[in-house]
Amino acid sequence: MEGYYSFFTSGVEILAALTGIFTYKKYKNDNTRWFVFFLVGVALLEIISMYPSFIKDDFIKKHQGSLWGLILQSNHWLYSIFWTLGGSLFFSYYFRLNFQNEKHKRIVKYLTVLFILSFAIYYATHFEKLFSDFIFIPVDIFSAVLVATCSILYLMELMQSDKIVYFYRSINFYISTVILIWWLISTPINFFNEYFHINDIDFITLQWLIYLIINVMMYLSFTFALIFCQPRIKDN
Repeated sequence: MEGYYSFFTSGVEILAALTGIFTYKKYKNDNTRWFVFFLVGVALLEIISMYPSFIKDDFIKKHQGSLWGLILQSNHWLYSIFWTLGGSLFFSYYFRLNFQNEKHKRIVKYLTVLFILSFAIYYATHFEKLFSDFIFIPVDIFSAVLVATCSILYLMELMQSDKIVYFYRSINFYISTVILIWWLISTPINFFNEYFHINDIDFITLQWLIYLIINVMMYLSFTFALIFCQPRIKDN
């Protein structure tokens, strides 16, 4: 199951990134260009995170017990830093660029500062967890709250504006809706990681299947939105 997950997830991530590159000319003068850069970064992260499968066990054993050994044997640190932290910060920045309401910008700004502090404090005091453990649940929940808040506030602004008439042509409508659904589904799955056993094949299979479904849904939705939608500057 893990092999299928990696293949299909990497495939849709690369597809979304390539679509962003091919449609970049349409969005180069709009805030959406930052979302294209983000998709390219996610695809690169997925490719780079495959590095443990190319490292021989003897080489890892040679560096076992050192910081270099921790980095070599697991890619958890990449996802913790560049997805849980980096992804959350990106969506915080991206939606603040698109908010019209100054109060909404301040709310997200304060939540972002609190999230950064919680992430930094936890991993400064539990540094080894960055390499050898799943994301700390409170940090993961805080990440979900931050992203969900960004999405909900944007959708509220959209519903209260004239743009609601043609929301289906707005790429930010699809981005906010899809990531809200993704985070609301993925966060409970991460919560149950605390209680599953490595030999619980049924749970592991279900976990991979759910992640596969929501990842494919998310990146195919982004691909569709990049092709179908128009830049915000053309909506005004």
